[in-house]
Amino acid sequence: MKIFRNRTFFVCMTFIAFVGAWSCSDDDSSGGVAPTAAITSIEPASADYGDTVTITGTNFNDAILGNTVKFNGIEAKILSATVTQLTAEVPVGGSTEGGVLVETYASAAASNTVDITVTSALIVSLSTTDGDPGKSITITGANFSTTPSENQVEFNGSDGTVTASTATSLTVTVPVFSTGDLTVTVNGITSNALEVKYVGPELTFISFPLADSDDDAEESLLDGNVTTTSSDLELGEFDTFEREDGKPAGLQIVGILFRDVTLPDGAILGSVAIQFQVDDDGKSPCQMTIYGEDVGNAALYEGAPAFNMSSRTKTSKSVVWDVPEWPEVGDRGDDQKTPELKKLLLEIMGRSDYANGNNVNFIMEPTGPSADATENDQGRETESGKGDDSPTLVIGYVQG
Repeated sequence: MKIFRNRTFFVCMTFIAFVGAWSCSDDDSSGGVAPTAAITSIEPASADYGDTVTITGTNFNDAILGNTVKFNGIEAKILSATVTQLTAEVPVGGSTEGGVLVETYASAAASNTVDITVTSALIVSLSTTDGDPGKSITITGANFSTTPSENQVEFNGSDGTVTASTATSLTVTVPVFSTGDLTVTVNGITSNALEVKYVGPELTFISFPLADSDDDAEESLLDGNVTTTSSDLELGEFDTFEREDGKPAGLQIVGILFRDVTLPDGAILGSVAIQFQVDDDGKSPCQMTIYGEDVGNAALYEGAPAFNMSSRTKTSKSVVWDVPEWPEVGDRGDDQKTPELKKLLLEIMGRSDYANGNNVNFIMEPTGPSADATENDQGRETESGKGDDSPTLVIGYVQG
């Protein structure tokens, strides 16, 4: 009996440490159920996706993990917690005008709901989830611009053409694209996403592997040193390799240059991505932001001086890659492929000094959870250099 009581005490104290000050004593008159949380106010009362709001009330848990905040049923990220105040990020797609509630780990019921107006665009439904190039899709939702050109509709990174718009409806001409998410961006804020399947002419794919082992490079964020001789590329990883000066390479910007990118005459781009191969397993959160080099014909990295990568002009558009886990060395599949980079390549191809067959360069920078990495197991390692396992630019197109 004594052993049972000691174990009960240990479990109780462990639980308290995890979810905050909640009593589990033998004489708790509530029977172990915490009081129900109550919301008194939310500030600001109007916000965009990703904005931080402050929820004031009573009976919250003073541990972040002891609370759940939902915006119309979609769970939000909680940033801080006390028994009377929570801060949380408005989740994408969480609400236009609707109930925010709080649940605490130990209470039997959720709090009251309080309305908040979310001003970001929200997609509710599509007239069809089949995307056929040249045909129209109607998007129903909220907070769209009544000026068609102020709504940017992307089909997995490919821009559709908005031909008509109201605050709750968009009519969009479908571009050539690859199956993936459809989003609407208004005033720089992107909506929730719904998947659309590409049902147009089959894409033809062409691959451009690295032409030379010096065409992928790394620049140290510590001192701008550029190297083209590494056997792998560190994506969001603190490289402990000591150079000749005895300093570690640290976090690095990665540049990948593809020579002589030549497309058939009349090709209409549908998909652009870089395919990598795993050099070492990695499972921690990793994020890289990818840019194109904003130049018509990218200069080679061979013999590049310090800061040669960070000093290059980047495209105005970028793509954020939250890199999935890479569990096995040698993997070379969808999880090792970047998101759609079509808008980056189109920006480069739209320059007056670009010509078919020129060199195209992509620059990858550690951001988000990778921006402050201090260990050599916090990111991903991919194969580098020329060969079958090298980074490869894969372009899908239809013949115009």
